[in-house]
Amino acid sequence: MCSSDVPAVHRATAIDDVELSEILANPKRFDHVQLRVKGIARIEFEANSLYFDRTAFNTRQSKRAIWLDLGWPVRDDVQQLNRRDVVVEGTFDASLTGQDGAYLGSIVTVGKVSPSQ
Repeated sequence: MCSSDVPAVHRATAIDDVELSEILANPKRFDHVQLRVKGIARIEFEANSLYFDRTAFNTRQSKRAIWLDLGWPVRDDVQQLNRRDVVVEGTFDASLTGQDGAYLGSIVTVGKVSPSQ
């Protein structure tokens, strides 16, 4: 079967659901991909980030997190999500590694931050 015989993939949305562990394992693979990802939000000055798990969050292991380019100050509804499990939608950029290069990439053009179900 040649590649022209393979049917095109039709996605319901332009946003890919991605596991944070996949991004952390290979950030360049997701460079400039619009995605939706779950994690634990840290919303504070110069530390807006999304952590892989509670241990990484509690010990501030930034290499197990990605930067959230939310600006500062953030909206009140986003601030209320600090320390909570959230879903973030936006575009991943592997070259933007946050404050002092501490993270493994960033979610830029954040379109949505909401509590995880």
